[in-house]
Amino acid sequence: MRTKLARLRELGAVEEMDRRWDDFDDEFDYDMLALHDGVALQRQYPGDLAALYELTDRPVFGEIRFPPESSFADARAVDFEGNPIDDRTRIKIAGLGEDAVLLDTDSGEVMIYWYSYFKYKWDSGVVLTCADVPEFVDTVCLGSRYAEIKGPKDKQKEPWWDRHPWYAYLQEVAMA
Repeated sequence: MRTKLARLRELGAVEEMDRRWDDFDDEFDYDMLALHDGVALQRQYPGDLAALYELTDRPVFGEIRFPPESSFADARAVDFEGNPIDDRTRIKIAGLGEDAVLLDTDSGEVMIYWYSYFKYKWDSGVVLTCADVPEFVDTVCLGSRYAEIKGPKDKQKEPWWDRHPWYAYLQEVAMA
């Protein structure tokens, strides 16, 4: 995670993504990358969340948007009837459109959770999991697993990642 974030800064990736903005169509009406100065979190969180925020506050990686700490909120992963899928305690540490990146407050595990998974006839809203925040940032936000943020590739109607500007940039700089 540290190495990849440092490399993005060395490459001037924020400015490059801004420069390319005119080439994107209206489908992508949001910033693709934000790497603000780092901050110290006020509370203790598992999964090395503090390491990410020390490097960059409120980062944005394509469609994955991390908010300021004051926006972290308790969150429950629920089934199609609205019942919790387990008894784990989680907080929402990032958004992904209408869906969420959740941090398990005991284990530090990170998951992308799609609340409307049942509309796609999936068995679960858990799209992917990582052991901790650094793994999530390294392999998903800044890696090849970014193509899995909307569910398993084999369950997608079309390969949306082939035309996604952030994923294309990750491939260009050999991170994905």
